[in-house]
Amino acid sequence: MFNIVIGVKSEELKARLRKLEDLAERKAYQELVKDIAPPKDVPEPFSSYKDQLGFGKFFFTLVSYSNYAEL
Repeated sequence: MFNIVIGVKSEELKARLRKLEDLAERKAYQELVKDIAPPKDVPEPFSSYKDQLGFGKFFFTLVSYSNYAEL
C-alpha cells in the first residue's frame, strides 16, 4: 500500500513539474519576443462600447457647435 501512495505522489509531482516547465518555457518565449510582440496589457482604443459612445457624443457635440457657429 505504501508503494501505491508513493506512485500516486510521483505522478502528481511529474504533472506539476510538466506544468512548471511549460510555464517557464512560456515565460522564456515572452522574454525573447518582448521587443517584437505588442504588449498585452495595452487596451485597444475604443474597445468598449462606453468609449465608442463617449467619442460619438463628443464628436456630435463638436460638429453641431461648429455648424451653429457658422450660421
